[in-house]
Amino acid sequence: IARQIGRCLGLNEDLIEAISLGHDIGHAPFGHEGEGYLSELCLEHGLSHFLHNVHGVRLLSRIEGHGRGTNLTLQTLDGILCHDGEVHSVKLQPQKDKDWRRFWEEVRAKEEDPQLPLTTMTL
Repeated sequence: IARQIGRCLGLNEDLIEAISLGHDIGHAPFGHEGEGYLSELCLEHGLSHFLHNVHGVRLLSRIEGHGRGTNLTLQTLDGILCHDGEVHSVKLQPQKDKDWRRFWEEVRAKEEDPQLPLTTMTL
């Protein structure tokens, strides 16, 4: 479905597919209910919130590949991070000046504030 929508809008279909598949990797068992439960457990033990989008980035950039990550592009990881299932604004304007430093700052900020709205660097 995401590919079809991207095609109609003239967007990068390969990037859309990579983000869509990568996003699902971070989901906890039992969906958003499981995510809420894991988040409570994390907070009880002094850890940050459990967020499926942040967890997906963590898995793909640090855990997979025997701790080396999967060598995904910044645009792919950014798309996974910024998709949290919520609509934060009606108008999307990409943040084209985002770099790796800013991306990792956003990862840390999102862990601290799950409600923080993030915008992708590309559409």
